Amino acid sequence: LSLSDTSYKVDIIPEKVTDASCVKTLLHDIETSGIVYLEEYFDVSDLSEEEIFDLKILVSLFSNVKTERHSAIELQNLINSQLGSLSLSVTSMTKRNKDTKIFAVLSASVLDNKKETLAEIIKEVLYTSSFTDKEVIRNIVRQMKMESEDQFTSRGHIVGFTRAAAGVSAEYALNEYYSGYEAHLKLKALEKDFDS
Repeated sequence: LSLSDTSYKVDIIPEKVTDASCVKTLLHDIETSGIVYLEEYFDVSDLSEEEIFDLKILVSLFSNVKTERHSAIELQNLINSQLGSLSLSVTSMTKRNKDTKIFAVLSASVLDNKKETLAEIIKEVLYTSSFTDKEVIRNIVRQMKMESEDQFTSRGHIVGFTRAAAGVSAEYALNEYYSGYEAHLKLKALEKDFDS
């Protein structure tokens, strides 16, 4: 592409704002080839550093543990066969006034004719996930710790930068406690003292 192939005109994305049940919802009526994309943001800015780490564990467990209706494998098969995607994550956003907010984010995609299925699966995962199988949780914690260790060899410079920047930036502080060296130390301690 050359510069002449691009347009200087900025496309305006249509937006409809609704306020259903005291929840602000933004709808973008654009062509997506019959695919519905959903993102739900839950403000968790009031969590402590320890609770941010707990949220990391919780996010990793969702859709990887059984629910009232499905085993973990059945749930994964259901998600893979009926949805395009379903994930939970944590992110931060800083406004121009430097005020930083932390959000738990549920993201999903699904064919338009399967919106009801998506709603049912989200409801099942959020409200009926079971956290009683200690071995499943232990294995997920081990896997998280191994992934954390791998980042030191593949992205050690980024881990170091994030740790240093955490002292001056709320966003980097979140990254440090959620996925940086501080989170790694907590994962190691959790795995070591899992039964206590």
